[in-house]
Amino acid sequence: DQQAGTFETWVSTAQTEDSTHTWILLSQAGATKADYFRLGWSAGDNQFDAVWSSAKSGTSRLGFSASQMPIGGKGWAHVAYTWNASTNLQSLYLNGALLGSVSGKIPVLVSSNSINLGSNTPSGTSSVNGLLDETRFSNVVRTSDWIAAEYNSQISPGAFVSMGSETGNN
Repeated sequence: DQQAGTFETWVSTAQTEDSTHTWILLSQAGATKADYFRLGWSAGDNQFDAVWSSAKSGTSRLGFSASQMPIGGKGWAHVAYTWNASTNLQSLYLNGALLGSVSGKIPVLVSSNSINLGSNTPSGTSSVNGLLDETRFSNVVRTSDWIAAEYNSQISPGAFVSMGSETGNN
C-alpha cells in the first residue's frame, strides 16, 4: 500500500473550469462508497481539488479556484501532487510551482484497488476531454526543486541544459 508518493502528469484539455462539468485526472475507490481519492476539477465545488474521503477519518481537501489553477483551454500544463500519510501533508503544483499544501488525515492508497487515470471510474465517468502525457507515480515525495526541474526540463530544454564547446583531440 502507498503511504507516500508523487503523482505527476502533463495535461492538455479544451475543457474549461466551469460549474457544470467535472473532470478527473486521477481517482481511486476505497472499500466503501465513502472511501475514495480524487484529483481534478470539481464542478459542484467550482475548484480544482485533491480530495481524500474516509468513512473512518473524514475528508481532507486541498482546493484551488480556476484563476489559481488555470488548466482548461490553455495548452499543456504540468500537474504534480504529493502526499505523505505519516505526516498527513499533501501538496499541489502547477507548472513547477507550489500552489499550496494542507495538513489533514490522508488514507493510504490501496494497491489492490484500481487507479483510474483521466476519469472517476473505470467506465469513464467525469472523463478528461483531452490528453495526458508522461504520467508518473513515484513511491517517494518529490521535493519542490525536483518538481520544478521536471517541469523546466520539458518546457524549455535548451534553457535547462547548457552545452559547452567540444573539446578533445582531433
